[in-house]
Amino acid sequence: MAFFDHIDGGGLNPADVDALSVAFRIFVHKSVPKESDWQLLGNSVVRPEFETTALRFKQDIGTGRLSLYHESFSATHFEKETTLAECAGLENVAVWELNHVMDRLVAHFRGEQCKWLLTLAINQSRVLEDQ
Repeated sequence: MAFFDHIDGGGLNPADVDALSVAFRIFVHKSVPKESDWQLLGNSVVRPEFETTALRFKQDIGTGRLSLYHESFSATHFEKETTLAECAGLENVAVWELNHVMDRLVAHFRGEQCKWLLTLAINQSRVLEDQ
């Protein structure tokens, strides 16, 4: 799901969404749209940038190894081993619940760091030297 860098007072048309910049893109739990009180504005053509998932990283909880996660790696369970440097600027693979999404939106529009992003950051002390 993509979240845009815009707070709407009720006058936004679906066609206006194309001109908005993206604040962030995340995987959300399937219950999020149903649980939220977000209003459906209508339908719009999918932007080319949204036709594939964003490149993300994963850190193995047991070994600390890093991998890239993307649909283009489907032959290897969507993962490809990587280095710490290649993970720079990427988000961790996570499925967000509604309360976490709302916290992230509030933090974004306040210009603050989201506490949930901090919990998903790479644990650099667990990264192996050869990465």
